[in-house]
Amino acid sequence: MLSHISQTTLLILQSLTIIIFFGLLLLAIQKLHSKLLLHSRLIYLTAWIGTPIHELSHSILCLLSGHKIVKVAFFKPNLSDGTLGYVTHAYNPANGLHIIGNLFIGVAPLFGGITASYLLTYFLLPNGKEFAQYLFIPWETDLSFNALLVTLKYLASIVFESYQQDHVKTVLWGYLVASISLHMVPSYADIKGGLLGAVFVILVMAVLRFMAEGLSETILATIYYYSTGMVVGFAVSASLGLAIALLSLSIQFIVWVIKSLLTPKHKAPLNDNAGLANQENEAN
Repeated sequence: MLSHISQTTLLILQSLTIIIFFGLLLLAIQKLHSKLLLHSRLIYLTAWIGTPIHELSHSILCLLSGHKIVKVAFFKPNLSDGTLGYVTHAYNPANGLHIIGNLFIGVAPLFGGITASYLLTYFLLPNGKEFAQYLFIPWETDLSFNALLVTLKYLASIVFESYQQDHVKTVLWGYLVASISLHMVPSYADIKGGLLGAVFVILVMAVLRFMAEGLSETILATIYYYSTGMVVGFAVSASLGLAIALLSLSIQFIVWVIKSLLTPKHKAPLNDNAGLANQENEAN
């Protein structure tokens, strides 16, 4: 049975490789963005839309999983501790479906962010309908880095054409999708809450492989189909999120330069008494 559990774990990780890779990439970009702006009101520039979608995703999956929502704040920033919003929920620990639900509740912002980005692309971006159809591509066996680059290059040409048609809508689309992307990665609390559900799913899949291998293989194939299908959507989110993060870095640098130039530099008076006082303080 232990061999079935270990094999099942590896198969699930292989099926979710794309989501894990882009999840980690988005997490790194988000951390860069947050490190720059988290304790500054500038974080509101992206959090006002990204955080509500993040928390709404949690809330929807809580309801679908049968969990009770105790308290929710879709956007309640606290600069002192870095909190931007939260969902508190309760469940029955003896209910297997509730336990599995923790996993889906934890990763819900990833799929909520992709869904919101898809809708914005479809309805806001000029040529958005053409762009949106590439956000989910069932790659099956032809998934490769080169194929992804070719697709992204084609999508970039669509964005350029859209910009020529309507500057304002295209820039607004890029800003909104990037803002959502910077807040769609599950937090450490989300991941911690979903770990028990993940373990439970692995155990269930291991039992299925032991008792009905054909059914388990079908489920794993379905997971792979949908996870690879979203690779372009995650790649677009990562690209736009990185662009906003670098823009934030540039803004922070410009602000620092301006402050440095405008702040008068005070030179300490040079006298023997001051020098002796400093030496005494250091000695004490």
